[in-house]
Amino acid sequence: MAAERSWTRHEGKPGGYQRVPFELGRSCLVIVDVQRYWTEPSGPFGSGIEAGFPDIFAYFYDRLARTVRPNLARLLGLYRANGLPVVHVVTGSAREDGTDFLFHMQRRFARGGKAAGSFNALRIGSEWHAEADELTPQPGEIVVNKTTRSAFNSTGIDQLLRHMRVEQLVVGGLASNACVQATAQDGADRGYETFLAEDCCAAFSVESHAPVFDNFHWIFGSVLLTSDIVGAGGARS
Repeated sequence: MAAERSWTRHEGKPGGYQRVPFELGRSCLVIVDVQRYWTEPSGPFGSGIEAGFPDIFAYFYDRLARTVRPNLARLLGLYRANGLPVVHVVTGSAREDGTDFLFHMQRRFARGGKAAGSFNALRIGSEWHAEADELTPQPGEIVVNKTTRSAFNSTGIDQLLRHMRVEQLVVGGLASNACVQATAQDGADRGYETFLAEDCCAAFSVESHAPVFDNFHWIFGSVLLTSDIVGAGGARS
């Protein structure tokens, strides 16, 4: 799908996004929810779906291992090498009972948490709340913790980005049709020139993943591949 760049078929259609060029030096990398809760097959999410949804389990963890995690690590290295801002977005509860999450998230994560021996496996500071090892934040990289799908609705990310004079966002992470989509669209609606890195994202099926990028490229911003971003003029990877 990525090789076909299927999302480009919407360019020029009525109501479409007025495209702007990607400029690495004006951008911030935003990594969404690439946490051990989801990334580890033996973690709360993986162990909870392996038996009941083997097709989702196989697709999701194969895409994470072969595509998403290597590409995110590559982009993170690029931004670090060029001294550009990085924001790590994570989902987590400050409360043992998870009651600071959205109500439906409280119920969902409470069920998932039991598989890991904890009522709330996404409690801040837990082993499952941490990002995947290769994405561990370095000093100077901002980490914001959200309790909603969109990072813009429950964190100070907007103000932080404006303080850093960020004008463009590159967004990748999990899941394409949930927290990534919500965060990217909210960023676009707040005036950031927003780019979704398609091969840095995963959902639980191709059918739930692909439409996100078609619609985003048509209405909200632009979809790029990792190679496009790495190939931006003057980049040091």
